[in-house]
Amino acid sequence: MPVFHQSRHVISAVTAFTPVPLNVHDGTSQITWSLERGGNGTSTYDIEFTLDDLQDADVSALWLDSVSGQTASNVGNITVPIRGVRLNITAASGSSHATFRLLQSGL
Repeated sequence: MPVFHQSRHVISAVTAFTPVPLNVHDGTSQITWSLERGGNGTSTYDIEFTLDDLQDADVSALWLDSVSGQTASNVGNITVPIRGVRLNITAASGSSHATFRLLQSGL
């Protein structure tokens, strides 16, 4: 079952946003993400994924970088099964915002 997520964030501090859980049971799915930046400030971000179960409260997810150290709008994809994706702001100054989009498609 496809998953679509879109969120708009004001970027004012270093923060990891709430992860988007994905359908790990669809082994044929691909994930496409995009991040659109705007505003006058500067920020650096990572797009991170996990293989850990986000629904299990006893598990502390290990986050791995899909891309890291990005400073401009970008788009990418992940072609292997994963359990979740999140946007992680690693540096921020001034006033900026970001729109994060995520699409998981499958059969």
